[in-house]
Amino acid sequence: PICKVPNFIIGWGFRYTKKRGKVQRWKCTHCNKTFIEKTGFERLVYPKETVSLAIAMKYVGDTFNEIADLLGMVEKTVRLWWRRFKHLLCDCFGSKHPSNPKNLYIDELFLNMRNTHYYIWSGIDFGRKWLYTAFTRNRRSDDAEQLISKMPEPLNKLYSDECFSYWQPIAKAYGMTWRYKHHIVCKDDNRHKNNVAERMQNEWRRWLHPQRGFHRAETGKLNVKAYEFYHNWLRKHTALGGKTPAQALEYVSYEHKQTLPERIQQLVKQAATSFWLIFTNRKLPKNPSETQTEHLY
Repeated sequence: PICKVPNFIIGWGFRYTKKRGKVQRWKCTHCNKTFIEKTGFERLVYPKETVSLAIAMKYVGDTFNEIADLLGMVEKTVRLWWRRFKHLLCDCFGSKHPSNPKNLYIDELFLNMRNTHYYIWSGIDFGRKWLYTAFTRNRRSDDAEQLISKMPEPLNKLYSDECFSYWQPIAKAYGMTWRYKHHIVCKDDNRHKNNVAERMQNEWRRWLHPQRGFHRAETGKLNVKAYEFYHNWLRKHTALGGKTPAQALEYVSYEHKQTLPERIQQLVKQAATSFWLIFTNRKLPKNPSETQTEHLY
């Protein structure tokens, strides 16, 4: 409620909408204001199940045309949903990274889209399946530094190919002595040691296959960041016992057999609640079961 007094809330009937059905209304008897629950989907025409399904299909690699045709709506609607919730989820959860990885594997992927060259830099924490990414137009040392600066110092080894762009950023971030001892360059007979990062390139190719290109580099950065969020927070991994990397690190808690659209609904609600509490100058709850945001701020 607007008055910030939580103990005077009562049920106040329902709103009857055309596509979302009945929506519970609440009233604060202290300030006499009515409101509905903050779910992140409360001001959309379509129900949250349809919106989250469209976002989930986009995360797994479907095109906007395919999603719109399947759900029976206009393509522009799906694009607006994707743009809105991509920013919301990445802004709330995208800055959270674990510390003290044991081994890191890094590699870069070259893209030629619309006669424009791009590079996707990927770093994988093998034990936790946590993904770090960067998106650049070139392959210089300052471009590789955008990836290295995001990754914490590994406890054991850092594996890469023989690209010279890594050497200076690694020495700058971790020290020259550390680079000589712990940086493993995979080439010739040792090339197979970086297969973990090479495997990540197949994921990128599959996800980027329907896309013909990006209108500008900033669009590519946002899309790569969106997939990084999907890989770390939404995608389940067999090596982690069917959990997402964030779930395995206890950054978030999902119910058993919760589907991808349901996980999206949960995170959207957490993100919307967090931003609403900050916007209204309120404190986040100490109990993580209320909004589950204590790991984020």
